Amino acid sequence: MASVGSAVGLGNIFRFPALAVKYGFMFIIAYAILLFAVGIPMLSAELAVGRKFSMSAVGSARKISAKTEWIGWLASANSFVIVSYYCVLFSMVLLCAVFSYRLYDISVDGASVFKDMLYANKPSTEAVLCLVAGWAAVYLSFGRAEKLGAISTVSVIFAVAIIFLLAFWRGLSLPDQLNSFLRFDTIVLFNKNFWGDVSGQVFFSLSVAVGAMISYGAFLDKKENIAVCSVIIGICDLAVSILATIIYATVPNTDAEGGLLTCFSVYPEAFIQLGRNWVSVSVSFLFYLSLALLCLDSVIAYLKSITHSLEDKFAVSQERSALVVIGTAFFIGFFMLGGRGSVLLDFADRVVAKFLTLGVALLETIMLGYVLGTKVVAKEMGIKSRGMAERGFALSIRFFTPTVLVFLFLSEFIF
Repeated sequence: MASVGSAVGLGNIFRFPALAVKYGFMFIIAYAILLFAVGIPMLSAELAVGRKFSMSAVGSARKISAKTEWIGWLASANSFVIVSYYCVLFSMVLLCAVFSYRLYDISVDGASVFKDMLYANKPSTEAVLCLVAGWAAVYLSFGRAEKLGAISTVSVIFAVAIIFLLAFWRGLSLPDQLNSFLRFDTIVLFNKNFWGDVSGQVFFSLSVAVGAMISYGAFLDKKENIAVCSVIIGICDLAVSILATIIYATVPNTDAEGGLLTCFSVYPEAFIQLGRNWVSVSVSFLFYLSLALLCLDSVIAYLKSITHSLEDKFAVSQERSALVVIGTAFFIGFFMLGGRGSVLLDFADRVVAKFLTLGVALLETIMLGYVLGTKVVAKEMGIKSRGMAERGFALSIRFFTPTVLVFLFLSEFIF
């Protein structure tokens, strides 16, 4: 359940719906294909490697070969970049939850209800306090590993329940609005940004190529079926993303480009349509509280990837290294608050989704497919030797996934 909590996060609620509205239902079809052909095999491989060596991304990469340890460090570095801006988003979600009462004010609209606090040129006091509160929640939860499973279970169930109810209400009350993403427009397949957006979302959403799933795999029971767990995570990821898209698509005048901060104005517009009363305030509060719980899971996963690697390499306690990482990430994140900081925030998010994550994933396929060998990974997953499942897994890790990743890099830099 902790892995599900890590995989299901703000990317499912913010970026996925905007891309689905922008490209139409072809985005969901392409996403599902890459999810099962590339994403889930990569996720399974990371969990299997972590369980086999019972170590972090760095430790596992070093066990595979001394020459591949740096790939583990790249994955942990990717986690650090994500942590630096993800907790900023966490603080924004907390801020929206706390100030949901503003929806009761008839003088504001949904697009501007949180604008003065989120988009101000200088970070507002409220935003800074929420960033401090967010990191405090992360640190207090981080040191209680035995409770992470319970935290993940509660947060995932609560968040999915709220999102499901909102999607059900929006879908039934405004079915005509769903045409914006139910359209089948095959021309988007030739859009130079389409496949990069799809693949970036797949890898980022599943939290692969950041070391988090390898760390989770290190604590995975030998009796657990990794292939089944990976499929469950993938299906949960896709289901929550589609539910969020239903909410997002039914809001008029939605920004199809879907910048991260845009979604802090899109969803409140949906809540206001419930009426300017305590119903809309309560729904807004519960929605953002559920997102905050999902954020907490995700940030802890990325943070644990970093501290686990530092522990394996330098034998420092994870609690001590967590303080250093949190302090550094807080300093960086401070400059991402406010309207000016949102430019840096969007830039960091795009770099991670389109370059860092894809680059680390490509290196991982080489390490797992050609250095360690897919047979070793498949055996750890419980896949029978020389069977169709093993051949399919090998084909994905050794040929299909690297080909897709190389194509994506070429499309970004050349075409």
